[in-house]
Amino acid sequence: MQVLAKAGYLIWETINLGFIALMTVAFIRTRRRLQGRPVFTEGDLELFFGPRRPPVTGIRFWVRFAETVVLCCLMAATALQLFDGLGAALLTGMFLVAAMGVVKTILLG
Repeated sequence: MQVLAKAGYLIWETINLGFIALMTVAFIRTRRRLQGRPVFTEGDLELFFGPRRPPVTGIRFWVRFAETVVLCCLMAATALQLFDGLGAALLTGMFLVAAMGVVKTILLG
């Protein structure tokens, strides 16, 4: 019976994660449309399909990379403590969005 309960939980959380991803895309599309910006931009195309890579030379990159890893680990530990009761799908979604922000700001910016 335990296996069925775990399988049901995983199925439910998978559905929730998919719903959260769809709602996030819908929110971004609506926000861009209300601001008068195009829904799909060249930046999105470059982000998903382009060969954009940060330079991997120099000590500055590795210091920023270490800072990014430490901040993402601290953020994961904090999120687990604060939002553990909300479900795995919501926790994963919040962590992914926050980690992408940290990586974009520190590592690529």
